[in-house]
Amino acid sequence: MNMKNKKSNIPAFVSTIGLAYLLLLAGCSQDDVQTPDDGTKDGNAIRFTSTIIDFTGSDAANDPETRATINPDGTGSFTNGDQIRLWTYMVDFPDFIISDMSEMYTLTNNGNTWDGFTPTWDELGEPTDERRRFFSAHYPQQTWGSSDSEFEFSVATDQSIIEAYEASDLLEAQSRYSEKPQDGTVNLSFYHAMARVTVKLVEGSGVSAEEVDQATIILKNMAIRCTRKYSGDTETDVTLRDDIIPRKSDSSGTNTFYALVPPHSVGNGLEIEITVSGKVISYKTMELKYLVSGNEYLITLTLTNSGGGVSADSGSGDNYSPGGGIDY
Repeated sequence: MNMKNKKSNIPAFVSTIGLAYLLLLAGCSQDDVQTPDDGTKDGNAIRFTSTIIDFTGSDAANDPETRATINPDGTGSFTNGDQIRLWTYMVDFPDFIISDMSEMYTLTNNGNTWDGFTPTWDELGEPTDERRRFFSAHYPQQTWGSSDSEFEFSVATDQSIIEAYEASDLLEAQSRYSEKPQDGTVNLSFYHAMARVTVKLVEGSGVSAEEVDQATIILKNMAIRCTRKYSGDTETDVTLRDDIIPRKSDSSGTNTFYALVPPHSVGNGLEIEITVSGKVISYKTMELKYLVSGNEYLITLTLTNSGGGVSADSGSGDNYSPGGGIDY
């Protein structure tokens, strides 16, 4: 069936103000960089370091790892042999005119820095306040479409398998410079381009721990595909939807489920289907409006069979804990 795609544009602050904020975040480990012994100590050569920052609002509670080495809160580092796709361009301010777009480079982590980028700072040209140098990268590498400035990305509908969950965790970085760094080093601060929906089930009155341990959930009718642009903007195809089976934490007794989804509006509600003791129940929250790139949304549901419905723990920050609603 032919269907004309409708695009949902996430507000520009996700990629502009949000990126600027993410690049300033502290508290994440940085790959060590060794000064080369090949005559390039003057800083003319471009060397890369990398970090992976956490999900904003992460509860850091034993969530599943993704590619590279990812800690429970989403921070991490790359390892020897990992590959990223990188390109660079100039932006004229204040009009934000993009020019001097480079070819795409595949960079390989060698344990200390990244190999595969051949241009020097002199060859790229000196950046200034009015003409700034941008470096953009993503991991894992993606196949670009008809445009050299964007690619499509889809999350898996069954993320219960760790490989599918990992493949759904797109990492991106964007660094900008108004002058050449003194040591020639470019730091790529990778953030999670998808949003993460985390659902935690808790036993309440009349429900045993075993029943909650065996419960499963499905996120209903979620957007699964988006177009990512080199600028960091996202266009999500809101017409292509499917149910998503999340990944359950490997930690016994936590009963926490994680799903990676494209950033998009959920103004019509986010529906969670729960199967417990052979019965299927549904919970729909209308409180969330947008699932934003790099953010985690924690929904804590306490199951009861007392007839009083579902209660919930209180949330804070970007975490949302709904109250009331369902019973079985």
